Amino acid sequence: GGVEDTVPGRFDMITAVLSVVVLRMEDDPPLREPGSQLIELFVEDMDGQLREFGINDVVVGKHMGRLMSTLGGRMGAYREALKTGDMVALTDAVRRNISLGEAGDAGYVARELRLLADTLAGTDGAALLAGTIAP
Repeated sequence: GGVEDTVPGRFDMITAVLSVVVLRMEDDPPLREPGSQLIELFVEDMDGQLREFGINDVVVGKHMGRLMSTLGGRMGAYREALKTGDMVALTDAVRRNISLGEAGDAGYVARELRLLADTLAGTDGAALLAGTIAP
């Protein structure tokens, strides 16, 4: 979809996919706790990534706060668009939240996120937890 192959671009796509997965899990009461655990794993991984990039302990917390705020904002932007099926809103959310290169196509990325959301919606909770996603 023309997402920049940079650290910010990769972060943007990870948070987009994570958002779609967690939003699916929020809709299924037995999956809410595992969804929270998934976010906790994301936080742990991002903490480790920041430290690997050489960010020292003193400012890791500040960076983590910004990353979590970013994730929350993006989940909010994607939540409404995915729930209503509004592809214009989803495309706008992608355009605002994903680093696209010159050849980037926000509409394409939005359609792929919608396809993922639809696929996850058609996957039962047990299969989702097992990592088996229906094609």
